[in-house]
Amino acid sequence: MPKRITVNHLNIIRKLNAYAESAKVDRLSRGKRIYNFNSNGVKRVFFIIEGDFFLRSSETGKIIKVISAPFVIGAMPSLEPLSVYIEVIDYGKIKSIDYNYFWSLVNYQELLPDAMTVMSEYHTDLIKFINGYNESNEEHVRTLVDRWKYHPCHIKKKISLLFFITNSTFMSKSTAARIIKRMKETRCINLKDGRLVVDEN
Repeated sequence: MPKRITVNHLNIIRKLNAYAESAKVDRLSRGKRIYNFNSNGVKRVFFIIEGDFFLRSSETGKIIKVISAPFVIGAMPSLEPLSVYIEVIDYGKIKSIDYNYFWSLVNYQELLPDAMTVMSEYHTDLIKFINGYNESNEEHVRTLVDRWKYHPCHIKKKISLLFFITNSTFMSKSTAARIIKRMKETRCINLKDGRLVVDEN
């Protein structure tokens, strides 16, 4: 995430953190904490304070985005409950606030420019996610690799590239592995123990 957008997330969290509460876990799946955007009929906005999370589709379980603190998510208006959920990767501190209360505070605290930038990021991510399904398998893998490069180093060390791709697409494991192998052989990517190695300099 660009540093300028990180500042927008931080501004919102710092000014509204006192109004939020520790997010209630909706369920556990494979030992992972799951948080729904609609809980008991209440629409929630989440503040990712610490740690890393997957944003997954409720319909398919596929990864839509990897979220790392600081991050505000759930502020986008919607006519129906969002068919996505948040799953903690291994550690995370997350708070929540009622959606309507969030927007009243955004207006009161004059945080609208920050909130609009955050929502623009949501929209951009959504378009990228949709466009990915119009690509060939190889193009889609290359797109995901480019996206994966910009995630924090500790995430890339923790999760294999093959896991990320097969959990973000409907591609078979063998197809994804074959494309990754070809990219490695042609030196398009550098892998160590299946993890993507990126020069951070």
